[in-house]
Amino acid sequence: MIPVLVWGAPGLPDRQNGDHQGVDPVKATDRRIKTALFAVATTLMISVFAVPMASGAAQNSFAFVNQPQDAEVGETITASDLVDGTSFVQVKLVDEVGNTVLNDKILVTFVLDTSPGSASGTLQVMPQPLVAGVATFGPGTLRILTENEPQFTGYRLIPRSTKNPIVTGPASNPFDIWEDGESCGTGDTCEAFLRGTNDQYSLSASGTLGASDLLGVLPGLTCPGQDLIFDNRVFSYATTETDSVEDTPVFLSNHITRADWRASANNGQAHADWCIGLPTAAPWENNGASYREVDVNGAAAGGVLFVALAPKCPSANPQASAPCIVSQTGDGQGGSISIGWLPGGDPPRRT
Repeated sequence: MIPVLVWGAPGLPDRQNGDHQGVDPVKATDRRIKTALFAVATTLMISVFAVPMASGAAQNSFAFVNQPQDAEVGETITASDLVDGTSFVQVKLVDEVGNTVLNDKILVTFVLDTSPGSASGTLQVMPQPLVAGVATFGPGTLRILTENEPQFTGYRLIPRSTKNPIVTGPASNPFDIWEDGESCGTGDTCEAFLRGTNDQYSLSASGTLGASDLLGVLPGLTCPGQDLIFDNRVFSYATTETDSVEDTPVFLSNHITRADWRASANNGQAHADWCIGLPTAAPWENNGASYREVDVNGAAAGGVLFVALAPKCPSANPQASAPCIVSQTGDGQGGSISIGWLPGGDPPRRT
């Protein structure tokens, strides 16, 4: 309790009543002044101590040591593209100038970023402790159960503590979750399969390949005159390369079974066309296709792609004309098989 100034004290004379009770008036006045000065000094001292010693305490935060990379749905997200491996996602606790803070009492978890362009899905994470200031998310501790549309969205993880006071940090770099995919080295072939093994993607380059069969995305991805076999479904893939060659074409074998044809509203169509959206018009100009610029993802999202039906490939060096279809033949069981080439990168397709 802060003391209040007291102008009288026990034993001091009552000047209003003229009762000095034998006290020397000069000494009484001196005591009164000293008592007042002591009370003022006490009040000022307590007031000083009641003021915070600093205007703001240093705020610790989390920073990524190893960023999350692309992964298959339900698999551990690591710091390597589509690789289980031993390079795991890590975050560290740092002070305001970036120095690692040694703290072993905080558990670290993640939440999904919800800013524009961020994908939404089901995140599963097992909080991890800080060891020498660093939390490591090993096998089975970090996964996402939902594929994202990779052309215009990406997942981003925000690190945070599990208990108050909440410590957080900047979101991770964006990454994608694929239905199927793999990483391959020099001389190997990356493969990804959709619809069982009916859609088979192959990349003959050092890098990674991912593919997903997505429902209800990119509603504007349509080609005039195309009769869809798979209504409301978009087939997406993406490649990354570690060699000096960029955007090596991807080979696609697309098997439309008899059951697929019969389930389609366009049963009896002679062949399966590929309607493809590209981020630039250059491949279409190269192979002579008639394309159009389309906002495939809604005006608010700004999802503009250059869309066309893949033409027939030339017989010489067909992959140089990707996207294009090499051949379309029957499978002998009432279905058909289309094979052809797609550009590297991540263009979506409707069939």
